[in-house]
Amino acid sequence: IMFANFSYSWSHDSCHSHVLYKPYSSQEIDADVGVMIGLRGVNVTLLGLPEVQTLDNNQTEKINYNEGFYWSRPEAQNNMWDQGRFGFGIYSGSVNQQFRAGQFRGQPWPVQATAEWFTVDGERIRWARWYRVAGYYTHVLLWTAVPMWFITMLIL
Repeated sequence: IMFANFSYSWSHDSCHSHVLYKPYSSQEIDADVGVMIGLRGVNVTLLGLPEVQTLDNNQTEKINYNEGFYWSRPEAQNNMWDQGRFGFGIYSGSVNQQFRAGQFRGQPWPVQATAEWFTVDGERIRWARWYRVAGYYTHVLLWTAVPMWFITMLIL
């Protein structure tokens, strides 16, 4: 049960689609888009079918992306699970910062569109807020259950 705390198998789904490859481009690809939601974040996978495809400029590219967006900030001192402010600044949430960094790196459009559902925008729409809150409380309860189990074993 404790391994579920570190995995991305809480909720998952995938679909096959014919989608735009990059923003501001007319290139379309056939790909499988997968989303795996765990207690600590969301993982978005894009796998081209076939994996190597020819783009508009007659160049071939391997389409195999696996991007993780975490609820908490690993670089923070106390590994905070805060939602953060809206926007994409230094005080924004971890998912917002990772989403913006992915935009600058040039992530494919299906990865960006999926990750956007988990960001907080200026109107305070928080589609994935409940995933983050449920992940936090489940994380706390799992780590509370371990010492309680040890105490129970000592008492018995």
